[in-house]
Amino acid sequence: MRRSAFAVLALAAALAVPATVGAALPKIPKVNRTIVLGKSIAGVRLGDTLKRAKTVWGPGSKCTSFPPNTGCYWSGGKLGQLGATAKNGRIVTLTIQLGHKPGLGYYPAPLLSQVKLAGKIAVGTPVAKLKATYAFPVLNTTGNTSFSIYAAGHKVETSFSFDLDGKTEPIWAITLYGYS
Repeated sequence: MRRSAFAVLALAAALAVPATVGAALPKIPKVNRTIVLGKSIAGVRLGDTLKRAKTVWGPGSKCTSFPPNTGCYWSGGKLGQLGATAKNGRIVTLTIQLGHKPGLGYYPAPLLSQVKLAGKIAVGTPVAKLKATYAFPVLNTTGNTSFSIYAAGHKVETSFSFDLDGKTEPIWAITLYGYS
């Protein structure tokens, strides 16, 4: 399956904007602190509108438009960020990620680490726990990599991004991709 190049570019552009330009991390109610493989992050679903994302995640987003795509993010700087990209008005990409430290490493994200997949996996979770939950081969032993899960019969992918140093590095981003 192929990711929508426009959605990826729009989300990358939106997430590349410095966090100091006014975006804010949302207050996520406990009822929305879940990730559903290939479906939703923190109460916002693939296929929703950005208007609904703004209703669920609240004010504080910054958006960048690359017609027919628009990417929006809610950032807490060191505390991480949430992002959504819509194509033709419908969300095709959702992401949650830790804040990057200057150089290497990531800041802890107390709120975002509470948004979990099956009550176990979140940004900040050591990659060893991901490996224990979803068995997958690791081809690289150092560097940046990701592990993707494809939902059978659906045009979606859930990607976990992490840097490998053995077993202690955290998952620094979880991204859901919908295919159009």
